[in-house]
Formats: sequence, C-alpha cells, structure tokens
Amino acid sequence: MQLAFALPLSLYGFGLIYRCAFRKDIRELTDEECADKVWRKRIVSNLIFYTAAAPVLLLYVMFFVSQANYFLSAFMGKLPEGFSYAEYARKGFFELCWIVVINLGIMIIMNLHSKNSGEEKTVMLKIYNMIFCIFTLILIATAVSKMVMYIDAYGLTVMRVYTTWFMILCAYIFLLTIIKQFRPDMHLAKHITIGFTLMFAFLCFSRPESLIVKYNHMMGKVTADELADSGIYEMSDDGLLAAVNEGLMQSDEARERSSKKHSDHYTDDLNISTLLLENK
Repeated sequence: MQLAFALPLSLYGFGLIYRCAFRKDIRELTDEECADKVWRKRIVSNLIFYTAAAPVLLLYVMFFVSQANYFLSAFMGKLPEGFSYAEYARKGFFELCWIVVINLGIMIIMNLHSKNSGEEKTVMLKIYNMIFCIFTLILIATAVSKMVMYIDAYGLTVMRVYTTWFMILCAYIFLLTIIKQFRPDMHLAKHITIGFTLMFAFLCFSRPESLIVKYNHMMGKVTADELADSGIYEMSDDGLLAAVNEGLMQSDEARERSSKKHSDHYTDDLNISTLLLENK
C-alpha cells in the first residue's frame, strides 16, 4: 500500500524538482510584473477597511473587559470556578486558534486590497495592524499561562509540548508583523520561514519525549506505579530509553514494548535510541 502511493508521488516530485532546476523555455516573472500584479489588487479605499475593522476591535475590547477575571486568573495562577486544568488550557488554546485565523485573515485582506498599502502604507493602517497584533499577543500570553498552569499541575506530555511550541511560533509571527510596521523593507516571509525552520529543527532534534520523561520524573509528576497514565507507553524509543535511565521502567519491559511497537507499525528500528535500548 505504501509503495502504491510512494512510486507515483515520487515520480511526480522528481519531475517537479527537475523542471524547477532546469527552467528551459519558461518565462520568469520580473519584479516589476509582480509589483504590478499586487498593485492591481488594491481596489478598496482604506477608509472602508478602517470603518469595517473598527467594530471588530471594539468587540475585542468588550470581550476582554467582560472576561477580565477569566483571562487574568491565568496570570495569577488561579483556576476559575467550574473549570478543570485540562478544560481551562484546551479552551484557551482553541480560542487562540480562532483569533489567530481571524486576525491574520483581516490583516492580509486589509494590506493586500487597500489602495494605500505596501510602500504607500498609511499611518492609520499601521496602527490597525499593530492593534490586531497586540490583541493577539495578549491572548497568546493568556493561553500560554493556562498551559503553564496545566503543566505545573500534571506535568508534560507530547501534546502539551507541541501545543506550547505552536503558540510560541504564533507569537513570533505577530511580533515580526509589528516590527514590519516600523521597517517596511523587511522581508517578512523570509524571517518567518527562517524562524519556523529553526524552531522546527529544535523540536525534531531535541528529543522532546526524552526531555518530557526526565522533566516529569524530576518534578515528581510520574512514578514507576503511574506509568500507565503517564503516556510513556505510547512514546517512541526516546521516551522508553529515558524511562529506563530514570529508573521508571525495567529494561526488559522497555525492549518488549519497543519491539512490539516496531512490529505493529513497521517502523525503522535502526536509530540510536533503539540500539541503546537493546543494549540495556
């Protein structure tokens, strides 16, 4: 089944890369043509966007004021009544996802279709962009505070690490957008790509599951009797190896679970953690 999908997709991928590498008889767009295409999209008066965006910002203000206790409790480390730590953190994350999508969409539309944008961007458009970014950053800080409360209470899991990583990435993007308002010549896409690549590389090569097990054991969030509920059994060999090193699991049990996982999912067992685990 894997081969049935891999072969045609790999052939298409090779052809795509080859065609891009050897661009014969392909007319490339010039900077002037790209600038002209972008300029033709500027068809809406800036005043219309200001008028349409003002109620959205007013709604944000009313929302934050009416829910001040709900949001500020995260910074004070207090759990609101009627919420569990898990529910509080999950709700904050999904609220953040919606706000990020809405605000990014509004800013992209405003900056792409406003008549006075790009190098001719008005001061008012910059202010609107900054306000949207600041509101989003406040919500990101709130969501991260909720996640920190959740982690303090129950420790780290793979999903909590990935969620926190995503929120930090969102904060990075909106901070760059604010800087862009003061430095119009900054290549926003380039800096976002570089930042994302570095953060993703750190996530991939830092062995997060091993760090999760070590952190939880050091903070007393998991013991040998609580492995079934800790998520370690579902981790890769990085997590199993760390559990053995921390004295949470016997090496025989870890090797058995590792072997079963590789046989069930047909995964590669030629990696450093697996080899180290076999020699335990």
